[in-house]
Amino acid sequence: MGDAMILRRGGGAIKLKVKAYTSAVNLPETASLNEIGVITSTAISTVYAQADQPSNPGAGDVWFKLSYNSSIALNLAKTGALKIYPLFAKQYVSGAWVFVDAYAYYNGTWNKFIQYLYFEGGEYIERCGGWQQGGIGTLTKYATYMEIYCPSSVGAASFRTVNMLDVTDLTMITLRYFMVSSMNQYSKFGLFSSPNIYNSAGQYLSLPSSAIGLTKTAAFDVSAKTGLWYIGFSMNSQQMTIRILEITAY
Repeated sequence: MGDAMILRRGGGAIKLKVKAYTSAVNLPETASLNEIGVITSTAISTVYAQADQPSNPGAGDVWFKLSYNSSIALNLAKTGALKIYPLFAKQYVSGAWVFVDAYAYYNGTWNKFIQYLYFEGGEYIERCGGWQQGGIGTLTKYATYMEIYCPSSVGAASFRTVNMLDVTDLTMITLRYFMVSSMNQYSKFGLFSSPNIYNSAGQYLSLPSSAIGLTKTAAFDVSAKTGLWYIGFSMNSQQMTIRILEITAY
């Protein structure tokens, strides 16, 4: 078990209880409020909870990246006046920081840290290899979003992860996007088996038609899926443009 020391203004510190488990199925039915379970086979040494990656890590150290973009909010004071927001967890193993799954216990259950695959310009290359065109169309990357363009009613466009991901332990993948132009019903978000995802076999969610100027969210249940897949999006049969803001997997 490791403890993270959270320094408070005016002195003193609060301990954040962290334990290692070899698998999510080994998480206990109950735990201390805000306890964190890290899924790893490597013993935990020092635990860091901070925004920046630690500069001098040791073997087994765990780092919780703090960010308001997190889905997890942990109360470290009984009044709720002190909170931290862990976005993801990494452990220092064999000389490198690697992603590890982590769960926080509150509201009577274990809550998994959401894994960001893309967030407003951040491509999370360590996790998915980054993002690229899925065989056709135009994908343009900007500072805070990616834009995908389908040139005509007889054309198509797509994008995908550079690497295939093992989805066996995932429950959901989500997409948050902004409609630069209207979108028809020929748009798909999900799992694809080959790099050219427009012509690829896959398991995906057909996105509903949408009007211009709206920010939308799509969620695809992958809890029954297993193995390696590309995560991607494709659209065709209409000239249209959308901006990709966020993609998660958990």
